[in-house]
Amino acid sequence: MSENVVEALAKSLNDSDPEVRIAAAQALANIGGPEAAEALAKALGDSDESVRAEVFQALIRIGEKAVEALVRELKSNSPQVRRGSAEALDALGWTPSGEMKAYYLVVKERFSEVVELGAEALKTLILALKDPESRIRAEAAKALGKIGGDEALKGLIGALEDSEPTVRTAVVQALALIKRPEAMEALATALKDSSHQVKVAAVRALGETRETAAVARLAKALKHPDLAKEAAEALIMLSPHSLEALVDALASSENEIRMLALNSLKEIIVKSADKGKDEIKAYLGITKSLKEEEGRRSEVLVKLQSYLSSDDLSLSMGVAEILEAVGWSPSDKEQEAYYLTAKGFFNEAAKLGNVALKPLANAMKNPRHKVRAKIASALGELKGSEAEKVLLKALEDESKLVRISAVRALGKKRSEAAVKPLVNLVDSSDGELRQAAVEALAEIGGVGLVHLAKFLLHREGEVRSLALKGLGKVPLEKEAVGELSKILKSDDVKLRIEVARLLEKNGLEPQEEECKAYYLVALGREEEAAELGKTALNPLIRALEPPSSTEYRIRIVKLLGKAGGSEAVPALLELLNDKEAKVRVAVIQTLGSIGGKDVIKPLINSLSDPHTSVAEAAVSALVSLGKTSAKMLVTCLDSPNEEVRKLASKSLMLIGLEAAEELVKQLQNQSINIETWIEIAKILKQIGWKPENTEEKAYYLAALGEIEEDAKLGNAAILPLTLALQHPDSKVRLKVVQALKIMGSAALNLLEKALKDYDDTVRIETVKILGEIGGTTAFDLLVRSLKDKSGQVRSAAIRGLAKIGGVKAVEFLVNALEDEEAGGEAAEALSHVGESVVELIVQHLASPKARTYASKALCMIGGEKVTVSLIRALGDPKLQEGALDTVKLILEKRVSSLLQSLGDVDAAAREDAIRVLGEREGEQLKRILTKLSDSRNPKIKEKAREALKAALGVL
Repeated sequence: MSENVVEALAKSLNDSDPEVRIAAAQALANIGGPEAAEALAKALGDSDESVRAEVFQALIRIGEKAVEALVRELKSNSPQVRRGSAEALDALGWTPSGEMKAYYLVVKERFSEVVELGAEALKTLILALKDPESRIRAEAAKALGKIGGDEALKGLIGALEDSEPTVRTAVVQALALIKRPEAMEALATALKDSSHQVKVAAVRALGETRETAAVARLAKALKHPDLAKEAAEALIMLSPHSLEALVDALASSENEIRMLALNSLKEIIVKSADKGKDEIKAYLGITKSLKEEEGRRSEVLVKLQSYLSSDDLSLSMGVAEILEAVGWSPSDKEQEAYYLTAKGFFNEAAKLGNVALKPLANAMKNPRHKVRAKIASALGELKGSEAEKVLLKALEDESKLVRISAVRALGKKRSEAAVKPLVNLVDSSDGELRQAAVEALAEIGGVGLVHLAKFLLHREGEVRSLALKGLGKVPLEKEAVGELSKILKSDDVKLRIEVARLLEKNGLEPQEEECKAYYLVALGREEEAAELGKTALNPLIRALEPPSSTEYRIRIVKLLGKAGGSEAVPALLELLNDKEAKVRVAVIQTLGSIGGKDVIKPLINSLSDPHTSVAEAAVSALVSLGKTSAKMLVTCLDSPNEEVRKLASKSLMLIGLEAAEELVKQLQNQSINIETWIEIAKILKQIGWKPENTEEKAYYLAALGEIEEDAKLGNAAILPLTLALQHPDSKVRLKVVQALKIMGSAALNLLEKALKDYDDTVRIETVKILGEIGGTTAFDLLVRSLKDKSGQVRSAAIRGLAKIGGVKAVEFLVNALEDEEAGGEAAEALSHVGESVVELIVQHLASPKARTYASKALCMIGGEKVTVSLIRALGDPKLQEGALDTVKLILEKRVSSLLQSLGDVDAAAREDAIRVLGEREGEQLKRILTKLSDSRNPKIKEKAREALKAALGVL
């Protein structure tokens, strides 16, 4: 029954529920015995940690009876079961022995102890090569390698088929420990493994065998890029037997392989101990201490030497280092040149001559720019065009340092072929490269100097400066003089001076005259330049371009006059804008000394210079030019600038009678400005000029204001007097008008102009004279004057019209009664005309504007006709009011006058007054007024009563 229970509980250990499995484990522990232990031991591999823990405790509880089952499970396929069994056995204090000890140690992964068991553990370890855990398999393989033997070798060879690369790697490492041909073959096979890790391990393992036979296999591996690194390292371990293979690998097309082989050789030879070096020397045939065939050894050395000329610079340099390490020495100059170049002794190689050209040219491929720069410098020591070609190519190098070295080397070689490329480099943006190119061109000389001279006109100041410095460092050759002479015309003043000094320093002088003038000016020898004449004009002018002292500019101005004469005028005119008055004075003086028509206008313009000294200098210059400047000076008398007018006048006076011709021309110019006209007359008087004919005299006298004398000249004075009518002095214009009276009707045109004079006095006098001259034209002008803005002028016009008289005049006089200012004058004039104009005047009583002066005129005329006309007008509604005013005025005036006469001292006068007062006229007027006072028109009635009251008051 207990067996059935154990069997059932054993099945429950596989239940899906962990709790059930735990309960089963506890139950089996309670039952105990070997059968229960057997079931529990298998459950040590349960997936649930809590179940495993319970199973473990159950087995401990069972105790000794569980040992046998646990020992058997040490061979279980389940790693967990094995480990659990081992731990349980440990807990139970079990001590392994015999065959099971190896199993136990493997389970516990105590492989070092397994190796100590030796052959006793082989079977267990070989079985472990099949363990499901790769870690165990790998450790088993390593242990087998350490134990060795045929059985271990066989097992390891079989394990090369393991699915895990890590296991196969361990197997390879183990095989390296077994010094058997079969192991070597197995390692060779492993070189073809699908796993890179395994192949790498195989390569390393072959090196670790230290077997000469491994060299050939590693040499093959060295050809594979993925194994080359490890193969090269492995071959180091096989030295010196690996030297030949490594040297052969230097021929590989793969750079990585070549470098790996090279580094391995350096590791073997350069870094090896002294004893090792002796062995290697012997192997290479440098010494004969070994018994191996000298021919074979020499072949390796020959191959090694050949790489000194390799295009692969790293290779040649590495080989040189190796050869140096073994005490090798070149056998000829060519070999020495390659060796020195490879060692980096480029200058030493160059000393060997052109035999070093190829090594050095080849070395220019070096990736390090500092090395290429040194090589370029060394190439400069070699003769011939081939070295030049290499250097010219180096001018395109990506490194500035290399290009600079090549430039300097070409300069040192004085290579004319390099001139064009060097010229291009001067335009480089890099300052150092520019400088090197300039210095090289200077060193080359000849055409190089010519190009340098051209660079003195470069757009960039830095390039110009460098070129100048370059030229200054070497003796100049004649070829450069022509180009340098052109530079003397440069816009850069400092450059002109530097070039001139450079030529002077080298004892050279331009041949072309203008260039020579520039040369002399640049050296400060301006007087010598001026001696060359007109060709010195531009150089002297250009000398003024930079800021210079006032004294220097004055000096140049004088030299310009001396050198160029009239051709210097344009340049001198520019200098009239100089900020310094002293310079402008010098220019004006020089222009005066040169003379000619072209200088006059500028000198005239200088009269308006704000600085007095300049203006005075212009006066002096113009005076010195005499008659030539007179015409333009006369036009200056009309200038809006008062100072210019004064100076022009002064100049003309100083010129004297030479200016008279132009002055007289303008004196008779009808369109001349009046002030100018007067000034001209004054100048003529000042210089003592005398008129040559009546016409000149007429203009002259008129301009001087001597009008009475001028008028005596008759018709010749008309035009001058026309000008005189514009005289600024109204007194002179008045004299002109008064003088025109003498001329009568011939002066009417001028009088017409005088009617436009702005002075009232002049116009009044003109109107007065027109009245005296009479005639149709005068009449028309007087009528026009009735519209003058001045009441006095209009009054004078009225008087003039009255003087001329006539029906037409009466009409204008009657109309003039409307003039508020001059109407009284019109009334006075009409009163002299008499009763013939009474009716016309009465009609103007209808006009409010004319009424006052019409009444006045009728009052002054008086008489029976006026009375009758007024009585008639009183019946006309339009005239009634004016008639009433007139009647009132007549009464007041008449009675007032008679009353005054009653007090006269003369008795006869008093008697006349009394008689008139008693006449019918007074009574008649009273009757008229009385009748009108009964008028139905309120306004007339009121006016009549006022008049009647006034009349009654005095009658």
